[in-house]
Amino acid sequence: MVKLLLSIPSGLSIFSLKEVDYMKKAVASVFAVFLLSLGAQVLDAEAPAAPAADAHVSHQTARVTVCTAVENREPVDAVTETGTSAGRVICWMKMESESVPTTVKHVWYAGDEKVGEVSLKVPSSPYRTWSSKNVWPGMWRVEVVSESGAVLDRKEFKVN
Repeated sequence: MVKLLLSIPSGLSIFSLKEVDYMKKAVASVFAVFLLSLGAQVLDAEAPAAPAADAHVSHQTARVTVCTAVENREPVDAVTETGTSAGRVICWMKMESESVPTTVKHVWYAGDEKVGEVSLKVPSSPYRTWSSKNVWPGMWRVEVVSESGAVLDRKEFKVN
């Protein structure tokens, strides 16, 4: 129980006893609401944190293309098979993300062996960026991976 003490010198009272009683109850009610809201905040602070949103929700690649050249920030072709005469291939992407700035990686594989990893900053959304890799004959893939490690997209291609 909350007790409110009012000390009013005799003869100077400007409130009746009924009004003073009402003010005590009003102040006690406001104080009780304050304590309840404070308790709710403490309970909320002690509650376990909700799991982080899945990377597929906060990141979304609009388009990923493996190509041999980029002009005007757009791929000039899309390859699923190329010859070694190309020398290198490019993984181009247009990234849309709800949480920018962020970083994604292009992880390059020759067969099942990881042969390269390139970190790419995504400062705004949408944003176009790319990485390239010198290639040799075999099956290849490049994965677009979020900061949390989720694979956002994957492209496979063959080099003859």
